[in-house]
Amino acid sequence: MSKASKITLAVVVLILLGLAGAGYVYYQNQQKIQQISNFDECVKAGYPILETYPEQCKTPDGRSFIKKTFEDYIKKKYIPPSTGCLNLCGDEICQEIVCQAVGCPCPETKQSCGQDCK
Repeated sequence: MSKASKITLAVVVLILLGLAGAGYVYYQNQQKIQQISNFDECVKAGYPILETYPEQCKTPDGRSFIKKTFEDYIKKKYIPPSTGCLNLCGDEICQEIVCQAVGCPCPETKQSCGQDCK
């Protein structure tokens, strides 16, 4: 085998290895993108936040995730008419100190919401 053939073969092998490596990195990146399932994960991954209301985060594969607003929580949670407070038990945050206005979170304790206040 001539010297030129050996050089050509080496270049072809290096190109193929480079393409295989690039393909592997691309595949891994796509797997990470597919695992994103909400606004906070999208932001944490470093993808752009659109200047909209509510804010949106967009992934490279075209999916958008909308930031939850306080109004979203009010729509989904029950506000007892007698207290006017928002029942956020189960949101993994112990709401020990809260405001006193209508629509504020209800105060939580170990007894009233043991799953949040441990």
